Amino acid sequence: MTKYSFEFNLKVVNVYLSGGYRFLTEKYHVKDRKKIHHWVNTYKEFDTDMLKQCIDEGADYDLVIAIGSIIMMKMVSQLTKTYGIKTIVSMNQVMVDGTGMCGGCRVTVDGKIKFACVDGPDFDGHQVDFDEAMRRQTMYQQ
Repeated sequence: MTKYSFEFNLKVVNVYLSGGYRFLTEKYHVKDRKKIHHWVNTYKEFDTDMLKQCIDEGADYDLVIAIGSIIMMKMVSQLTKTYGIKTIVSMNQVMVDGTGMCGGCRVTVDGKIKFACVDGPDFDGHQVDFDEAMRRQTMYQQ
């Protein structure tokens, strides 16, 4: 299976949204329509443009709560941090046994080890190490 970089995927998504599938197949030689649709859906999932637009237009949020994929929560947290908006993320997708014994839900928050099933699952999004959480999610994949 061919791996493409995130930047390449994003470029293809933007071309797809503005120009179409045929152009992509000729320019980038990506003939698998399902792969392109997957990239488009992934891009939409963590797109923070709407939240940014609302804030820029004057919406005054005291708190943002993000529940979803780790990448989406990371992107939301990065955006809200620039505006100084408190953000809570729910790390329930990393929980396995609910007791903290397996360590599957381990997450680093403000430099300290926490367990989503015992200490959370809700944490300050500006203090979660999302990169580590994303790496941990892929530990058991082949």
